[in-house]
Amino acid sequence: MKVVMVDPGNYTPYYDYSLCKALAEIGHQVELATSPFLYDVIPDEGLFDLSYPFYKAPNLPIANRLGPSRNASVRRLVKALEYPIDLIFFGRHIEEMKPDILHYQWVLAPALDRLMFKRFKEMGIKLVYTAHNILHHEERRWHRKQYASLYKIVDRIIVHSESNKRELVETFALDTMKVRVIPQGNFSDFSGEVLIKEKAKERLGIDPKQQVILFFGLIKRYKGVEYLIKAFPMVKKRLPGTKLLIAGKPNEDFSPYESLITNLGIVEDVITHLRFIPYREVAAYFCAADVVVLPYLKTYQSAVAFTAYTFGRPVIATATGGLPEAIEEGKSGYVVPSADEQRLAEAICAILSDETRMRQMGDYARHLAETRYSWPDIARATLEVYRSLVK
Repeated sequence: MKVVMVDPGNYTPYYDYSLCKALAEIGHQVELATSPFLYDVIPDEGLFDLSYPFYKAPNLPIANRLGPSRNASVRRLVKALEYPIDLIFFGRHIEEMKPDILHYQWVLAPALDRLMFKRFKEMGIKLVYTAHNILHHEERRWHRKQYASLYKIVDRIIVHSESNKRELVETFALDTMKVRVIPQGNFSDFSGEVLIKEKAKERLGIDPKQQVILFFGLIKRYKGVEYLIKAFPMVKKRLPGTKLLIAGKPNEDFSPYESLITNLGIVEDVITHLRFIPYREVAAYFCAADVVVLPYLKTYQSAVAFTAYTFGRPVIATATGGLPEAIEEGKSGYVVPSADEQRLAEAICAILSDETRMRQMGDYARHLAETRYSWPDIARATLEVYRSLVK
């Protein structure tokens, strides 16, 4: 089967790579069509075709030249102007290639992308769309209308949990048969050197005797970092030898969090690494962690949970989106209500105060990563979706 995987903004580069690799390894011709990733170097091992039709069209790599540090509004404007031209070139490429399946991971401009979808369907190409987010986290009135038309035109939609499926079907009045649930996968393709916990802590400049609570990933308002910060003094009161490690690039002003940390008197016990963490460094953070916390206020799913599982770390997550389905209560971690620092602190203490149980939870989390969330299984489930469309 000939498949083109599409992620114009390269929003999920590690997910894209692992899925394409797994599909290629079971004998399918796969091309990943995306844009250059500005924060990390994703390996190109020749396992599948890799092309950059977006933001790198002939003589027009304008947005790509600006780099990640330039003014965000300027980058958005330039990208908005460049994207329609990129779509023209991409449409010609697809017309020549005529793949069996076009599998979109993300769209950048739903109205424009929908026009391209109509053109591709006229060519007889089947369209699959993975709704990592059913709606934008910062939903505007026009988002719902645009995504409604997008969801109606594609042939199949993949979501990562049953709760996501219910929300998608109910919100947009879709046929349940059109929506398939396939979980996110582990981080095994990028795990690199797995370190002993004490060595990982030393690498990050942390006393090996101290326990580490890890928040990892892009820092955005909906991720509820402030509730984890508020919970931390309660943890410190019961478990004094504990550090909170916040690692990731802020996509918002971090100064309110800094003020909160100062006001709570926990500056010396909160470690912040406020930058994008490339995949070669990820292992050190998760191997140093005793528990990984996802205090999100609203989400659909999170790759951070499955990365934690890959490194055998228990996860505490909030009851939002598909997270409760990924966390097996008392076995791979705990689920707590959103915006409840008291319950969050209690769950953290429950894990950190029992070394034996913490180790058992980590072992079970690793087992889940190697079985339920393995990429070969995810590729086979994805292939079943493709085969339901291509007779």
